[in-house]
Amino acid sequence: MGEGRTLAAADRRAAAPMRFQLLEPRDTVDFERIRQAAEIVGLATQHLESITAASADATLVAVGPNIGEPLEAARHLRRIGSQALLIFFTASSSQRDALHAELIRDPFLYPRCEVIQLPDNPRQLAVRLARVITHVKSQQHASPSGPRRRRHPARNATVRLAGTTAGEHYLANILANTSDAMLSTDPALQILSWNSAAERLFGLTADEAIGQSLAILNDSASANEGLADAAKRIIASGDAEQAQVTCRSAADASTEVSVSIVPVRDGQGATLGLSLIAHDDSDYQRVEEALRDANRQKDEFLAIMSHELRTPLTSILGYTDMLLRGLSGPLAPLTNKYVGNVRMAGDRLLELVNGLLDYTRLEAGVERLELRPVDLSRVVGQAVQHCQPVAASKQIDLRLAVGKGVAARVDADEDKLTHVLRAFVGNALKFTSNGGWVLVRIGPDPDVADAVRVSVADSGIGIRAEVLPRVWERFYQGDASLTRPYGGMGLGLSIARLLVTLHGGTVGATSPGPQAGSTFWFTLPLGRST
Repeated sequence: MGEGRTLAAADRRAAAPMRFQLLEPRDTVDFERIRQAAEIVGLATQHLESITAASADATLVAVGPNIGEPLEAARHLRRIGSQALLIFFTASSSQRDALHAELIRDPFLYPRCEVIQLPDNPRQLAVRLARVITHVKSQQHASPSGPRRRRHPARNATVRLAGTTAGEHYLANILANTSDAMLSTDPALQILSWNSAAERLFGLTADEAIGQSLAILNDSASANEGLADAAKRIIASGDAEQAQVTCRSAADASTEVSVSIVPVRDGQGATLGLSLIAHDDSDYQRVEEALRDANRQKDEFLAIMSHELRTPLTSILGYTDMLLRGLSGPLAPLTNKYVGNVRMAGDRLLELVNGLLDYTRLEAGVERLELRPVDLSRVVGQAVQHCQPVAASKQIDLRLAVGKGVAARVDADEDKLTHVLRAFVGNALKFTSNGGWVLVRIGPDPDVADAVRVSVADSGIGIRAEVLPRVWERFYQGDASLTRPYGGMGLGLSIARLLVTLHGGTVGATSPGPQAGSTFWFTLPLGRST
């Protein structure tokens, strides 16, 4: 009777609704979109304030696109022994690809992951979630969990171990033929087992490796951490770990290896040794190096191109200026207008070229700051005054507000700081319609002590929630079409962010949505003399 009640309870648990827990701020559009899609497929969304609140028995745990360190969720679920399917929701294809790359790079991070790019329509997302649920349910039916699965092996354990060896043969075959190198050691780090993938990776047969110290896999010529060093640390700490180590390879050369090292314990918790799963990380390292080289060549090309464009631009601007000043004689009114248009186009092109040069210098890390005490209120006031003619031409009310008692002396490079301010204010004026307003405010940072915040709010076109995280990306345009009404290469905010970061500050942006305006801000640490 007792066993029947236990099995019945297990059946009820299997039939219970799936637990869907979501780590994403409640006030975001993405949270509501995910919640609506989950509701369509019959899932009740449980909000998580932090990943530490996730339940070990949850069926689905999801991480929204506005979580800063999404992979921390995977590490936490692995630590608590969760069997949940972990879903990463991303706002863009670039964010999705970056997550995919991290999961491929560290295949031992968490065993059950899905990455889903959020569509605009909750019903489209519901279709994706329905497929995920179907997959999870099929796995549950194929390998039921709970007391029923565990009771039978416990009751027949002696028979299985003493009389049935087929399962052991299957397991040995899987371990021998897996593509990852798998080996184990005793507490003294002597090698106990060695599969064929380990032979291929390290160039040692099982007979040559078994019984030897794990230190034989260290690369003596490398100053980087070796496999035996990482193993000693894990024996001492007792905690599983993923590591990047340098080892000797089959060709007696060094190779970068990604390895997962897990302590093996007996029923009383004593450490019996280590289990190691390793794979060659050299291909990934070569891909990374190729990407770095491609980025370097691209930056060099942009720098050379920008420099070469400046030479003919200097002549164009110089001669048009001479014509407009009448140095070659008076111009007819219509001719004067045409030459003026050429001059304006040349100024615009020079601005774009200068933007490319600024960005390539910042990306290359060659830009240096000349820090000195600066009165932030004065610099901000001058930047606002500089932008007043543009504001007046669009009948935009541009104002400056300085909070009372704000100690706004900062250590900064005044030229670079002016560049940041003009980028922020110019961006607000650009995307604000005629007759609107722009407010520049200086006040204490609400999040960081001993810091000041400069914010630029406007009544402009606003920003969609899914676009907001990408506004700081280089060359990004919310409207990338050739017929977009606003020009530019999408470098202004990227350059401003890099300059603020060099000053030790941070940037941010908020917007209620389209046609509801937006606020861009940056913070700087207060000067030591303040």
